Amino acid sequence: DLEKKLYTDNLTNLKNRRSFLKDIKNYDAPLLFLLDIDLFKNINDYFGAKAGNFVLIEFGNILREFGSKNNIEIYRMSSDEYLLLIDKNKLDEPEENLIKKLIKIIEKEHFTNKDLNINTTISFTCGISDGEGNLLEKADLALNEAKRNKISFMKYSYTNPFMNRYKENVLWKEKIIFAIENDLIVPFFQAIVDARNPKIKKYEALIRLIDGE
Repeated sequence: DLEKKLYTDNLTNLKNRRSFLKDIKNYDAPLLFLLDIDLFKNINDYFGAKAGNFVLIEFGNILREFGSKNNIEIYRMSSDEYLLLIDKNKLDEPEENLIKKLIKIIEKEHFTNKDLNINTTISFTCGISDGEGNLLEKADLALNEAKRNKISFMKYSYTNPFMNRYKENVLWKEKIIFAIENDLIVPFFQAIVDARNPKIKKYEALIRLIDGE
């Protein structure tokens, strides 16, 4: 019972993030689909938290059935984020076809519960990743880029500057915080001279960050 609670999401009974981190080690060629329900906060705000939970459970059930038919492991990662994990070597069709199938299934689904006074449809956005490195992070970057472009899904590409911009922002945030905490920010004053009258000067204040690179 304790182990089940450790590796299972208590709302949907799907595997959780901890279970994913354990399972992915056993995959030779992991392929990830990170799904985020579009505008889920609106469902919570309009229909209420219980209705929101109903949608999360039903969405999880649809994914579970889809996963069982396609040899895919399903995980609930956070509030409205779900993850599909499959061995790419066992994939019988292009990954784009697989996610398009799921999109069509969800488009036809109505999430209805009279007791909770809810009758709605939903959609999702998906980030896809495979290869080497932190695949969950890459799938998340692809997901953000798909949202930015207002498209249903996108696969991570290291050549896409927008996908890697988020990672660069995190890197620089960490560099700046480290520099402030360790007194590595240095002020400089630079003179601005009027070429017609060198006696008139102004100064601009600059800061430099001392960094090994």
